[in-house]
Amino acid sequence: MSEVSVWAERLSLPREDDELKKRLGVSALPVGLLDLNDLDASAEILKAALERIHVATAQELATLRRVFAVGRAHALKHHADERTHIRSLYDLRASVEREPYTCMITSLGGIGKSALADAIKRLLGRPSSIEIAGHGTAPVAGGIVIEIGSGTRLVDVLNAVRSALDENCEGIFTNSNAESQKRARSLLVRAGCCFIIVDEFQFLTHSTEASAQLAKTLAFLRGLGVPLFFIGNYSLGHRLLRRPQEERQRLLLSPIVLQPDLPTDPEYRQLLGEYKVACAGMLNIDVDRDAEDIHWFTGGTKRLLRQLIVEAFRIAGERARREKSPVSISVRELRVAYKSQAFDVNRADLERCRQVLIGGISIRNRTKHLDLVCPFELEPQQQEVQEALVHCAMAATRAAESIVDVMTSDEIAGAQRARDQFGMDTDLPLPRAKKTSTPRPKKTLESLRRAQATVAPPTGLLGHP
Repeated sequence: MSEVSVWAERLSLPREDDELKKRLGVSALPVGLLDLNDLDASAEILKAALERIHVATAQELATLRRVFAVGRAHALKHHADERTHIRSLYDLRASVEREPYTCMITSLGGIGKSALADAIKRLLGRPSSIEIAGHGTAPVAGGIVIEIGSGTRLVDVLNAVRSALDENCEGIFTNSNAESQKRARSLLVRAGCCFIIVDEFQFLTHSTEASAQLAKTLAFLRGLGVPLFFIGNYSLGHRLLRRPQEERQRLLLSPIVLQPDLPTDPEYRQLLGEYKVACAGMLNIDVDRDAEDIHWFTGGTKRLLRQLIVEAFRIAGERARREKSPVSISVRELRVAYKSQAFDVNRADLERCRQVLIGGISIRNRTKHLDLVCPFELEPQQQEVQEALVHCAMAATRAAESIVDVMTSDEIAGAQRARDQFGMDTDLPLPRAKKTSTPRPKKTLESLRRAQATVAPPTGLLGHP
């Protein structure tokens, strides 16, 4: 029998971050010729090209190393060698953790949590296998990533685990009783699965108050006996914080908080460069010069950045079709896209996020926007990033207030016409016209006498002279 734990080796990572970044990254592929006569279809093609790009950030690398370290520790404990693996197969009670490691990975929506889960899935690849004398071929999964959607039942969770381990595995689960859970544990042990990642956990229930179903599903997943990482937005953290103390201790110990990118981050600028490549010459920006301006429009959120570029493409494409000219997306088009009706919801969320960061929303009103407030304390290094984000928010707020200063005269005139002629609300802080007032005449003794003479004499009980 081999003395090397193939299960632990499967979860080994390169020591150098640069090498790990290369393995995780997905480079841009330029989009082909887009049909401007069908802007909706072309916008979807561009969106898909942007979504496939991935540039691993420093915090993503740290998160990934933590996940794999936890999984490797589980492998060394329960799959240290072939003999230990075989013993685990025949003694499920000894092979599963009574209190498995459980960790929440959280952030604002759109930061890149699902992209991180996809990167981990790419890194794991398909399960390998090992020949064990007298026991045939055993799969070596390392870990699995599953996704939970709205209305997912416990039996659906078991089938998601089964499919992630082996798509061709026979025996679909039809219920979620104790026997089914035991069978799922057996599948995990046989595959040498050392962690489970559950993505989009906040969509299990759409109720902002309901937390019992969330806690029940997490307890069921923990019952499978392997380390568990569940991904969710800030709103999920706030809901779980309302659970009883014993559940909070088990579910929310040492959470991982992912923060928005800073405009000075090398990975953020690299991502902008990749987006330029994907846009095939249409995105005419200077990454070093325009990174801060673009960050103002998106708050360092990758999803909003992609949506902003796609909306700017629609605006630039419409103009190019009308003028029969090439499509050109500059900071000007990005700014117009930011102020557009299509970006209205995102813009409102960004403005609330800025207000939360700079303390513009009172503690009482913050309860209305808990989805924008981190439910956990930050590490000292993260506090420094948070302070930098506060400065970015303050700069973005000042930029929004003076946005007219960087608008062209044609833009201002067009917005004015929209308001004056059609009564449209352009959502632009247009300069107010100066009030013209005629100077009041000076009061003289003669003017006071004439005014007094025009006043009607009083009437009534006290009106007699």
